[in-house]
Amino acid sequence: MGRRPALRSPQPAVRVRAAGPLWRNLPGRYYWQWSWLIAPRAGNLTSSEAGRSVTEEIYLDRARGVAHYYIHPNGTYLHYDDGTSLWSSRVGGALVRRGKSAGTPAQILAQANDWISAGPVREAGADQVIDGVACRAYTITKLPPAVQSTVWVDEQNLIRRLRLEVRSEGSVKSVAEGNTIYNQPIDPAKFPPPPPPEAIVEGEDWLARQFPVAAAESSQRLGQYTFAVHSLEAGPDGLLYLVCSLRTAEGRAAAQGNSPWLANFGVSDSPVNWAEQIASISEGGCWLKHVIVGPTSAQAPIPGRCTVVVVIPGNDPGMPGPRDRYTVTLEARRADNAMTAVRIADRAFAAAQRFDGVLRVRFWDQEPPEFSREQYLKRVQEQIERRWDAGGR
Repeated sequence: MGRRPALRSPQPAVRVRAAGPLWRNLPGRYYWQWSWLIAPRAGNLTSSEAGRSVTEEIYLDRARGVAHYYIHPNGTYLHYDDGTSLWSSRVGGALVRRGKSAGTPAQILAQANDWISAGPVREAGADQVIDGVACRAYTITKLPPAVQSTVWVDEQNLIRRLRLEVRSEGSVKSVAEGNTIYNQPIDPAKFPPPPPPEAIVEGEDWLARQFPVAAAESSQRLGQYTFAVHSLEAGPDGLLYLVCSLRTAEGRAAAQGNSPWLANFGVSDSPVNWAEQIASISEGGCWLKHVIVGPTSAQAPIPGRCTVVVVIPGNDPGMPGPRDRYTVTLEARRADNAMTAVRIADRAFAAAQRFDGVLRVRFWDQEPPEFSREQYLKRVQEQIERRWDAGGR
């Protein structure tokens, strides 16, 4: 049994990191379960967030890699690093994104256990026995002021338990606790096989290739961007279902040095139509929107035709700055009396879920796991009714 290091000063921490057993003899396998609980009365959270619990499970095997599962009541997401590539997907989805590996399993495990460089302070009064193993407690000091963290480590300086509290306005906003088990058998099914080539999403222009301008129903240049209508369908009550995209001339990195989510565009109300954006999908310099458009008054415009305002922010939409606004008149190719609000919402939900886990997807300003299909359909219906109540039919 090695001598316990004194970690209050930077020098002993460095010596432990260099010579401790963790860096010489990493475990061959480990399983980490990490649970987040959103406090019921935390800060300014919405009622749907309050009391929510999500779980993360991480499996590491030297021969197979690292599989990281994010388990939410409305979906499970997987990030699997096989040491060569990082594969990201929604479990059960049809697509998998391939990215750059974070390193070998041993390197990833070492990074996950790098608590010594995070400013630990010994808390002997909080020591625990975890799974029959005596563990020392340390609080972590190199964290933002609103975050409090405690780790429990064994004699090999491996983390056996970690607790994290996030506070907001003096109250606990969320609590997370993770437990780690080392050198136990892991179900091989936790490490998925390589996806078929047709399922692989790769490169920053993949979304633009799925919705090419050349195949759009119509397109036009708006400044340095190209606006394309991929479908516009008319339904009852004057509602139209619009799927449109905006992209830079090259279709890749955003122009003017903006990040993709800062250069995101909007489809807004015009004097004769309201526009409700119900789903957004983005990648690189291409942004796709699912929009419901309806008349603002009892005197409906020409059936199947609508006027919308395309807004392209020059910087972060939350900050003051220039906005380019373009008024665009669109016309549906056909009328479809079956295109009800529920059907519109159902199609948008299914389309967004196809890309969820591999691209940036939003329902309004929230991520897809925040909604079940039923919750999403209900909210779309409520938004449409709110628009009707405000503008009449």
